[in-house]
Amino acid sequence: MANLLGNVRARGVIAGRTNASLEGLNNTICFAPALIITKAQIDTIVQAIEATF
Repeated sequence: MANLLGNVRARGVIAGRTNASLEGLNNTICFAPALIITKAQIDTIVQAIEATF
């Protein structure tokens, strides 16, 4: 999870992970898009995630 978040952040996407989910299962990604987001910005987020796999 840390590698994924590092790669996403390196591509300019603000993201984090929860630390309050089930013990050992802190695998929920939290994004922080602007209040108003464009399709192009959503595409950037999706591309950043896809590029990490």
